Amino acid sequence: MPSCRPQQDEGIFCVQNRGKERTESFWTGRKKTITLQQHITHGLMKKIATLALSMAFAMLAHAQTAGPVRFTSQLVTHDDAQAEIVFTGAMAPGWHVYSTDLGSEGPIQASFNVNKLNGVELVGKLTAEGHEINKFDKLFGMQLRYFENSVRFVQKVRFTKLSYTIDAYLEYGACNDQNCMPPAQADIKRQGTAPKIYAPTATSRTAGKKPAARPRTATTTARSRR
Repeated sequence: MPSCRPQQDEGIFCVQNRGKERTESFWTGRKKTITLQQHITHGLMKKIATLALSMAFAMLAHAQTAGPVRFTSQLVTHDDAQAEIVFTGAMAPGWHVYSTDLGSEGPIQASFNVNKLNGVELVGKLTAEGHEINKFDKLFGMQLRYFENSVRFVQKVRFTKLSYTIDAYLEYGACNDQNCMPPAQADIKRQGTAPKIYAPTATSRTAGKKPAARPRTATTTARSRR
């Protein structure tokens, strides 16, 4: 009579001795009996397929990070309520990233976009730092501004609450002399405790407000009688 035992919810492994002969089999839940060698081969193929899939994902991730343009992001804080969100980009030779405020007729311009801001408010617009090139772009047939080799995009913010959450991204366009990348993003997600909280002064609270109208006073003119 065969001796059987379960195998990690995958089936039942059985061994039967008939004299000098030993028979090993594996019974699956689909009521199919296969030999032990077939079971081992099947398990090995599953592991190989899983490993190949993992390697494919790893290669895809590496290809994305090792592309012609790479960006990193960081939140630079100070001893006050001001901070900067900084995106630092590096481009492969022959590639360039377009600057800010280019309009809607040309390539993808660099822009700062918000998913969620809590305890933080923006100060001004996204600015670009680096050696900006202003020249005629043959690919688009127009005068454009862009950066080669490296660039920094900076968005100033200030903290309005003790605890803050930042979920935002930089959208940018990059091209070489022959083709362009699809619109790309560099994400930044941060949360923490602000070093200080921005407290508007009385002057800043009243800045931009129209002065209150002065009350009118009735005047009378006395006529002299002759």
